[in-house]
Amino acid sequence: MRIWEIVLRLALIAASTILILYGRVAVWITAPLSIASIAATAELGIRPYATNTVDKLLLICGSVVTGLILVGLILNLTPGGLTRASWTLALLAVSTFTLARCRKLGTHFKRPSRSIDLLTLAIIAALVIVAGAAMLALAGVRQWNKQPLMSFSLVSKSAEKVVVEIHATSFKADYEIVATQQTASVDRYVSKPFEINAGSNGETLTDQVPIERSGRWIIDLETVDHRSVVRELIIDVAD
Repeated sequence: MRIWEIVLRLALIAASTILILYGRVAVWITAPLSIASIAATAELGIRPYATNTVDKLLLICGSVVTGLILVGLILNLTPGGLTRASWTLALLAVSTFTLARCRKLGTHFKRPSRSIDLLTLAIIAALVIVAGAAMLALAGVRQWNKQPLMSFSLVSKSAEKVVVEIHATSFKADYEIVATQQTASVDRYVSKPFEINAGSNGETLTDQVPIERSGRWIIDLETVDHRSVVRELIIDVAD
């Protein structure tokens, strides 16, 4: 492979990765870069196995679709799950590995024919399939990022107070924290109502729950309008 092709491929991979991870660039810029990077990686990976243009197009389409499915299944099993960052880093790893493995292949390009024939239509169809597969993967990531998530966890505890944390994604409602001593229901704390208006980027809140006596406390995160318990913590507080 000639040095100029290696440089162009590295520049495409780097630009696509940086702009996507940066997250503040318009999608009409990042999407074509991502699709071009994926298609270029697939073309390089199948280059030793393609004997003509039609075979190359079919192998590119099949490898892109299969690769995106496999990468998605693998990322779904990781602790971080399917996110824009995990997708981008996974594609970066696949692209750099493919480039390093195939760096000794020859560089060759053919001048396209001007006439619109079956081969030209096949090229157009292949590009549509590749673009559709890439956009489907990106749409899946956006949809995953928008799924509602709510966590209610313990930060610290002492004989006087308990500190809790709320992390929400794609939630909007008014909540309050209700703490009740299990053996003495008269010991009860109700916080002031507060609003959670968390978008796809998430929102994190902390609150202090005063504790009047030791023992087991039940701390609930409740909605103000329906008085329903959304999350619950059971905490043992010692003197």
